[in-house]
Amino acid sequence: MPLSDEEIDKRYEIAYALYESDKAEEGMAYSQFYIGWMYYSGSGVEENFDLAEEYFLKASLQNNERAMFYLGLVFIEIKEFKMAVEWFEKSASFNFPPALYRMGLYCDRGRHMKTDKSLAFKSFELAGKLGHVPAMIQVSLMLLKGHSGILGRIKDVYKLLNAFCLACNLGMDGKDSERFLE
Repeated sequence: MPLSDEEIDKRYEIAYALYESDKAEEGMAYSQFYIGWMYYSGSGVEENFDLAEEYFLKASLQNNERAMFYLGLVFIEIKEFKMAVEWFEKSASFNFPPALYRMGLYCDRGRHMKTDKSLAFKSFELAGKLGHVPAMIQVSLMLLKGHSGILGRIKDVYKLLNAFCLACNLGMDGKDSERFLE
């Protein structure tokens, strides 16, 4: 039986108390990340990008690639695009698939940075190899558009079908799975 909204809120309150108690103040990056995520998403606490940024930054300074990625998302929300790209690049340097995907999109579309189709393809390809389904689809689309010439188009029929089947199989992870995080 699914939990009620009230029960979910109560669980977030408990989680927040546990993470906040001493773990975040002791410098535990995973606790700092999750508190930041709660403030970013408004889960169990009121949405607050300033506090989300504070906690994500603490965790990022300890090389938490998820915190770096979400710090980039905070900067997107507050329209600080240059800072967002810097944090996405840092997260991508740890091969965090959602960051690689985001960098691929920005390079492909020239959004917040110079267009670089080759770097976009490499980013999508690496994220795809790490199991990121939207990246697999982007690789397929780029190949279908001729990124690797006619041979790439022929090879891509297999890749496109494989990405589709994988997306269907992984769909059970849910919409919030990092495999689908954009």
